[in-house]
Amino acid sequence: MLQQLDEDTVCLGTDFNENTLIDKKVSTIFCNPPYSEFEIWIKKIISEGNFKQAFLIIPQRWKDNIEIKSLLDFYNTDADVLGSFDFLHAERQARAKVDVVRLVRKKYRERYGREQENFDTDAFEGFFNNTFGLDADD
Repeated sequence: MLQQLDEDTVCLGTDFNENTLIDKKVSTIFCNPPYSEFEIWIKKIISEGNFKQAFLIIPQRWKDNIEIKSLLDFYNTDADVLGSFDFLHAERQARAKVDVVRLVRKKYRERYGREQENFDTDAFEGFFNNTFGLDADD
């Protein structure tokens, strides 16, 4: 399957749980995780991802997850629902109701030519502080 990817596509590992995202600075992440594991994937993307924006196809119940909300706040990340869909009439029918969500790190959100917002907590700094209980700047 990897051989079928466009030559401009970079695959960063084949096992999501075995990879670290902190050291991979990217502008955009796209993720359509297994819905049974979406919480683990999304928490990892929010807390480890060095991205400007991420597009996620995830079950609508993400909105009720307190840990996800907390991580979005901690990492100064906005979550915008771009659309909501289901698979009731799809070729492969499923009961899943999903949102297409765009995550944007506030430091990259530009509006009407104004300066970018200040942003103090990046993925590495958050990881460092949470792991070691220290402030990376100190």
